[in-house]
Amino acid sequence: MTHRAGTDVTGQNVTNASTPGYSRQSPDFVATSPLWQPGVAPAGVAAQLGTGVWAAQIKRAENILITAQVRTNTTLKGRLDQFKSAYTQIESIFVQPDEGGLDVLLTDFFASWQALSLAPEEDANRVAVREAAQTLVDAFHRVTGTLNEYKQLVDESIERGVAHINTLAAEIASLNNEIARTISIGEQPNDLLDRRDSFLDELSSLVPVQFSERANRSGMLTVEGRVLVQDQEVRPLETTRNWDNGGYLDVRWSDRPEITIKPETGELGALVYTRDNLVPAFQHELDELARSLVTQVNAVHTRTVDGVQVGFGMDGVTGRDFFQGTDAKTIDLTDSIRLSTRAIQAAEQPVAGDGLNALAIAQLRSARTMGGETLSFDSYYQAVMAGLGAASDSIQRSQTTQDKLLNQLDSIKQQEVGVNLDEEFISLIRYQQGYAAAGRFVSAVDDALDRLINGTGRVGL
Repeated sequence: MTHRAGTDVTGQNVTNASTPGYSRQSPDFVATSPLWQPGVAPAGVAAQLGTGVWAAQIKRAENILITAQVRTNTTLKGRLDQFKSAYTQIESIFVQPDEGGLDVLLTDFFASWQALSLAPEEDANRVAVREAAQTLVDAFHRVTGTLNEYKQLVDESIERGVAHINTLAAEIASLNNEIARTISIGEQPNDLLDRRDSFLDELSSLVPVQFSERANRSGMLTVEGRVLVQDQEVRPLETTRNWDNGGYLDVRWSDRPEITIKPETGELGALVYTRDNLVPAFQHELDELARSLVTQVNAVHTRTVDGVQVGFGMDGVTGRDFFQGTDAKTIDLTDSIRLSTRAIQAAEQPVAGDGLNALAIAQLRSARTMGGETLSFDSYYQAVMAGLGAASDSIQRSQTTQDKLLNQLDSIKQQEVGVNLDEEFISLIRYQQGYAAAGRFVSAVDDALDRLINGTGRVGL
């Protein structure tokens, strides 16, 4: 019976060799109690007479240290994966394959002013300036609008992430109860422990977790030092609107709503950082570019020379702004420019063929008006994109390194707790031979009893 149990356990291991989260099981063979107590040996027997063997328990392979390291690195991987996704999304928002980036549209905008300076009376040139400006304005609106939409999507992901964390916490609490009850009746809850570990591993990708077991193998799960699960009790997270932060969601403890959660690692922490820090940083750069463009173009469009107003439209009017607005969301053409291209003040003086004002605006392309007067519009935008690309590459390299480290730790863990089919086949042969030997022993005893009972008697009768 004992070797049959070993065979059954081996079969369980073999059939679950590819099951995610399964830990190798092995029977713990223990000799059964002898027939007599020490010092009370029967006549003709030199020592205690054994009674065989039994499978005291079915042990589950586990390594607490390696498991903790895997979860810690899974949390780091969750953060890096989310950041990689965020940078990829932001790069795709800034660069559209069909129209290029803002740097291309800025070049087209200033080139249209250059063409206007050569033939300021040509209506086609004036229309080209307005169209190039409108395309640029639309690009600012598209980029900032899409960034806001992305922030909203991230906010929704935070809400879903919190719900998923609470679901996993409830599953772990339920398993704590089942595990403790199974231990209390003297059985080993190996499969339940595997399920709980799977939930803990999944949870560790979302938030940094620490799990400690009790004697009955129930446990306490903490996040950032506060209890999320204690035995069968769950203290769930919740989301609330923060109207001081645009109405976006804050993650808080349900029992302590004054405490917000912003983990340094894990997917949830990366989502919060992406929404509140990463995207706003690029929105700020975009707003700064739009604000400076409005300020600098309007300053030349309505400039004065030696205190005398210059910059005239074809209608002889001066002093009108070309752009309006203060950031990427509000930048737009002024009503006068939108209504008539004759309002474009290309001339320095109201004389035929004067395109000096348009030329001065065209020269803004290379003027160092940004970054503390160290960068032009083009170089400023290129610096922002270079920073975005460098950060994205750094995250990708870190992610690759983290993947290799996690794979190495997982390989070490699998060597200790995973199923090795070669070893299982050897065990299967050992149990099979033990079963056959035990069967042979039973046959020998049966033959001896048969001879004793049926083959002996009084001589001669």
